[in-house]
Amino acid sequence: MGLGAFAAAAALVQAAGDETGRLESLALWSFRRAAKPRLGLPCAGRQPAGRKEKKMPTTDPQVMVKVCALSKTFTLHLAGPAVLPALRDVSLEVRAGECLAVVGPSGAGKSTLLRCLFGNCRLTSGEAWIRRRGRLIALSQASPRTVMALRETTLGYVSQFLRVIPRVGALDVAAEPLVSLGRSPEEARAAAGELLERLRIPRRLWTLAPSTFSGGEKQRVNIARGLVKSSPVLLLDEPTASLDAANKRTAAELINEAKARGAAVVGVFHDREVRDMVADQTLELRPIGGGRPLEELA
Repeated sequence: MGLGAFAAAAALVQAAGDETGRLESLALWSFRRAAKPRLGLPCAGRQPAGRKEKKMPTTDPQVMVKVCALSKTFTLHLAGPAVLPALRDVSLEVRAGECLAVVGPSGAGKSTLLRCLFGNCRLTSGEAWIRRRGRLIALSQASPRTVMALRETTLGYVSQFLRVIPRVGALDVAAEPLVSLGRSPEEARAAAGELLERLRIPRRLWTLAPSTFSGGEKQRVNIARGLVKSSPVLLLDEPTASLDAANKRTAAELINEAKARGAAVVGVFHDREVRDMVADQTLELRPIGGGRPLEELA
């Protein structure tokens, strides 16, 4: 499979595990309308009628990510239905060259926060802005096309799990984000290869599918894939959870190099050592509680 075809197919695979509900129709929209399908399926959309557009939250051009009073709930239709609160009144601000470490126990909504910033989860209330080409984009009002453009030009994402097309080699998996931007396969593979070498993925594995790799090897391919296009905003979901000490240090070095280039980083880091190496500020999240029947919320 060529890298161009892989870029299109990867858009569908990455969608697995994302928020359900509107995703099916949006996937169909992306497949039919977008010239080149990109990774993930956007769940952001325009504001409901009657909801006023949020004013620009800051004039500081260094602010790359801004979140104000963000809340997110999920409706579980097979459990009552019930509403499960995931995030409540979360606010943060990250400037170019800074790293915000998100910490908290399992179930506190850390990954949900990153998915909201990536456009996979619609905000229940509050607002989140991402700066693109000098302008802060309000995610609650962004069309699917705008969200796809943010992912293409602005957002880099390292998820907890590597979801890839079977039988595509690790080098092409890591190179695909650059190919989707129009870079030649040769140039993309060269940039991806440099990262794989730094992350200690042996060359003999580069042509093999990552599905055959160990957990730590998969995670290192995932890091290479997320960092290869030097995105202005990086969203990192436990990028070092399965790494040994040497590769944790390398991953921290790569994150700090991205910060030195001016990237704003929002990352979930359970490893205190890595967090101390990269974080400029910390946001602690706590679990909100169990789901509530819909009638109790009326």
